[in-house]
Amino acid sequence: MTNGWPDNSPDRLEDICVQFCATNIETFAAKNETSGQYDLQEGITLPKSICDKLLKALVDIKPSTVHENFTIFSDTARSQLSSICLRKSRINDKCLKLLENQPIVDLELSNCQELTRESLKTINKFQRTLKSVRIEGRSLFYNCDENTNALDESAVLECPNLRTLCIQDYDFNNPDDLVLSTFLLTLPRLTHLDLSNCGLCAEHVTSFQSLPQLRSLNLSNIMKEDGSDTENKQLLTHIGQLKSLRHLDISVADDPVKFLQPDKTLSDLVSALPQLVSLDISGTNLPGYEKFTPVSHQLHANSSQNCAEEEECCIVGLNGRQFKFLGLLDCLHDPCFRENLPAEQVTGHGTEDQVLLSVQRYQDRSVMLCSALNKLFHLFQAGVVSDQCKALECLLEGMQRHPADPHVQISGSASLFYIAKGDQKENLTQKQKRKVIDLVLDGMEAFSSEKKMMRNGCLTLCYFNVSQDVLYCYSRISRVLLDMLKVEQEDDFIHRIGIYLLNCLACQVNKQQKALVGKLGAIDTMLMIIKKKLDKEECDDMMEVAWSSMWNITDETAENCKRFINCDGMLLFLRCLKMFKDRGELLRNMMGLMGNIAEVKDLRHQLMNSSYITVFSDLLDSTSDGIEVSYNAAGVLAHLASDGPDRWCKDKPSREDVLSRLTRAIKRWDITSKRNINYRSFEPILRLLVHFDTPEVQLWAVWALCNLTKVYPEKYCELLENEGGIPRLSVVLNDPRSQQDIKELITSILQNLQAFKEKPDEEDMDNT
Repeated sequence: MTNGWPDNSPDRLEDICVQFCATNIETFAAKNETSGQYDLQEGITLPKSICDKLLKALVDIKPSTVHENFTIFSDTARSQLSSICLRKSRINDKCLKLLENQPIVDLELSNCQELTRESLKTINKFQRTLKSVRIEGRSLFYNCDENTNALDESAVLECPNLRTLCIQDYDFNNPDDLVLSTFLLTLPRLTHLDLSNCGLCAEHVTSFQSLPQLRSLNLSNIMKEDGSDTENKQLLTHIGQLKSLRHLDISVADDPVKFLQPDKTLSDLVSALPQLVSLDISGTNLPGYEKFTPVSHQLHANSSQNCAEEEECCIVGLNGRQFKFLGLLDCLHDPCFRENLPAEQVTGHGTEDQVLLSVQRYQDRSVMLCSALNKLFHLFQAGVVSDQCKALECLLEGMQRHPADPHVQISGSASLFYIAKGDQKENLTQKQKRKVIDLVLDGMEAFSSEKKMMRNGCLTLCYFNVSQDVLYCYSRISRVLLDMLKVEQEDDFIHRIGIYLLNCLACQVNKQQKALVGKLGAIDTMLMIIKKKLDKEECDDMMEVAWSSMWNITDETAENCKRFINCDGMLLFLRCLKMFKDRGELLRNMMGLMGNIAEVKDLRHQLMNSSYITVFSDLLDSTSDGIEVSYNAAGVLAHLASDGPDRWCKDKPSREDVLSRLTRAIKRWDITSKRNINYRSFEPILRLLVHFDTPEVQLWAVWALCNLTKVYPEKYCELLENEGGIPRLSVVLNDPRSQQDIKELITSILQNLQAFKEKPDEEDMDNT
C-alpha cells in the first residue's frame, strides 16, 4: 500500500482464468443445438471456489444473454453455487428452476423483468441454505397467468433460515397484491428487513412484531413529504414497538419530511428503542435547530449542573444517547456541521469523512448517492480531498451499480476528472485506471446526448497516457469519440477535445488499428468538420487537428487514403489552400496527408492533374513552418515523378520544370533543420533510391535520410539500419550513374550512422 493506495499488481491468475473462460465459454462448455444453451463439456467439473466468480463474470459481461448459460450450473455434482447476483439479467422462471438443487446462501434478483411469482417456488427450494434474499421491482410478484394479477396467500417465502430480506420498489398498499403480514409469517429467524422505496402504511409496521429476532429495519423513503404530520408520527410510533431494534433507517430522499415538533418526535422514538445504536434520519427535520446556550458573563463556581449543560447533545432529540452511526445527509438546518455529534460515524457534508461515508453508505439509493456525489465533487473542486483512494473506490462502485442513471454518471465522472488530473494520479493502479476508463466510456455510450457527461468523459480521458493506459480499448474509444463528433454542439469545446484525443490515439497505433478507425468513419467525420469550418470561413485549432488526424491515420494505410479521395477530400484540400494559404501549420498537415496518398502507387493517378501539380510546385517555394511545407510538397512530387514520364499529366506544368524547381528547393534547405514529422518506417523513401533515371527523386530521398539521421540520430539511425537501408544506400553510392551531390549525401548518412554507433551511452559515461 502507498499512502492508502493498493499495490500496482496484476490480477490473480485464477481471476484472469475466470474472465477468459467467461469471455470464451466454448473452452469448457458446448452449445446444445436443440436448446441453444450451453452444457459443461464431458469430463469437466468446476471447482466450487470459482463457480460464484464465473457466474458473476458471465452476468457482468453480458447480462442480456446470461440465461443461455444456466444449464452449466444445473448439475450440483459438477458445479456448486452459493452466492448469485442476477441484477437486470434476462433470466426467466425456467432458467432459475435449473438451479433449484444448488446450495444457494445469498440470492439477488433485482429488476429481473422476466421472472414471475412462479420463481418463488424455486426460491423456496433453497430453504435449507438460503440466508439472504434481495428483490427489487415488481416482476417477481406477478402471476404468470395474464388473467389475474392478484397474488394468492400461498405465494410466500418458505425459508425458515432466512436472515436478511430486501424488497424494494413494491407497493404493499395494493389490496390485490402481496399481503405483507402473510409474507413475513414464515420467516421467524429474520434479523434484517429492508423495505425501502416501498408503498407502506403505518399498519404494515405492526406485522413486523411477528419477527422476534428483527434487529435491523430499513424503511428509507417510506415517510412522504406530502403526508400529514399525524401519519408520519403514527408510523414512528409503531416502529417504537420493535424494542429489539439496533439499526433503524427512516431516511428520505428528494423533498425533506418535516415534523411539527421534531425534537419531541425524535426523542420519543429513540426513547422507545433502548438498544438502538444506528439511526439514519437523513432528509428530515428531526435533528431540529441547534440549541445555543446563552453566554453569561457572570462568574459562577463549577457545578455538576454546569458540566452537564456543557456536554448537552447538539441534537436535542438525541440528548443522552450515543450511536455508532448517525445519518444526517440533506437534513434541514445542516446538523452535520454541529460540534459534538452523538455518533462515531456520521453521514452529511460537514467534513470529508462525512461525505465519503455518505457515498459509501448510500450505494443502493441513486437519489441519495447522487446528492453525496455532488457534495464530493465540490470538495474535489476546492482541492480538499485527502483520501482520494477511498473516494475513487466509492465512485467506481456507485457508477457501476447505477449504469442507467444519468445523474449518478454525470456527478461521478465529474469527480473522476479531478482524480485523473490530481496530485495523487501517479498512485492509480493499472486496474483502477482501466476501471475508470471503462466506466467513463459506459457513461458516454449510455448518455451521448448529455453534454456534461461527454465533457466530463473527454476531459477525464485526456489525463491518461494514451500508449500505456488507453490502447487496450482503442476500437471502443474511437467509436465513442467519432459518434460524439457527429452530433451538433452549441460550442466547439467538446469537439475540440474529441479531435485532440483521436489524434493522440492515431499517433500511437499500428496499421491495422488505423484501418479500423477508418472503417468506423474517421475520415468522413474529419472532412465533415473541415467542411463546416470552411463554410464559416474559420481556420482554428480544430481545423488543423482534423487535418493532422487524417495525416496520422492515412500513414501507410492505403484504405484510408482511398477513403479520403472517395469522400471528395481533394476538393476540400483546394478550398482550404485557397482560403487559408498563410496558415503554416495547416499547410504542413495537409501536405503531410498528400505525402501519404502519393506513397500509394494505385492512387497517384488521382493526384496527377494540372491543378494539383501546380499547387504542389508552388508550395516548393513556401517558407511556412520552416521547411515542412516545402519538404512535404517535394515528397509528393518525388513520388509522382517516380512513376516515369509516361504517367505525367499532359498539361502544364511540365515534368522538367517541376523537377528543376524540386532540385532548387532541396538545395535551399538547411540539412540541420529540425523537423515536425514522425516516420515509423523508411520503406516509402528507400523505394525511391532505385530511380536512377530521375536523380531528382533520389536527391529528395537521400536528403531526407541525411537530415533525419543527423538531427535525430537516436530515433532514426537504428530504424534505417533495421530496415536494410545501408546496403541499399551502398548500391546507389557505388553506382556510376549516381550524381556527385547524391553520393555526398549518402556519405554523410553513413557517417551519421557510424558516429551514432561510436557515441558512448550514458551508463558508460557515468562509469568513466
